[in-house]
Amino acid sequence: MKLEKRHLPLFLFVFTLFIPCTLFAHPHMFIDSKTTLEFDEAGMKGFWVEWLFDQFFTAQILLDYDRNMDKNFSADEISAIEAGAFSNLANYHYFISVTTGEAQVDIKKVSDFRAFMKDDRLGYTFFVPMAIPINNEKKPVQFRISIFDDTFFCDIAWMEKDSVIVRAPGVFSVDWKILRNKNAPIIYDPTGGTARRNGVDYSGTVYPEELYIEVSK
Repeated sequence: MKLEKRHLPLFLFVFTLFIPCTLFAHPHMFIDSKTTLEFDEAGMKGFWVEWLFDQFFTAQILLDYDRNMDKNFSADEISAIEAGAFSNLANYHYFISVTTGEAQVDIKKVSDFRAFMKDDRLGYTFFVPMAIPINNEKKPVQFRISIFDDTFFCDIAWMEKDSVIVRAPGVFSVDWKILRNKNAPIIYDPTGGTARRNGVDYSGTVYPEELYIEVSK
């Protein structure tokens, strides 16, 4: 994914999100995200999230936690990364919410955290428990998943390839699409002004891209 296409102001800094009491030297953090939906016979039981980070955050984690500098993480190193550079995201609901009908659920707990290296980039993967039963109703069950940092310290974008994977028994029909939620504008410039980046005007309003899912049985 070409990072220059993302619409974020240059003056924002990433701090106190992944590593408490740390001020990062780069303006903001870029994260590419993918989701794997997990179903059993009763319905969806949760989903996996995979993140790939930019080179700056990757370098910092390698410097702080890759003790033998082999660009691989042992079980002890992964535990240290989880404690020092992931668990604090619980205070931000891991940037994840799930909406069913009119009810929005902010994520409070995840499991099975793992850190890894992929194509010279740091990756995180973790499981989000979220049981959504699918009955034999004529009307499909609809819900949506948002993975978005509305503070704009982190720019989280869906991966261009294999952004969504579905693991479901054959009794389910699962359709999905990623759309911008035009009903949920987020304004990062309270003055209502505009910013220029690379010769392009950007307003202070963005609309989060969300994963819309429809399941029938």
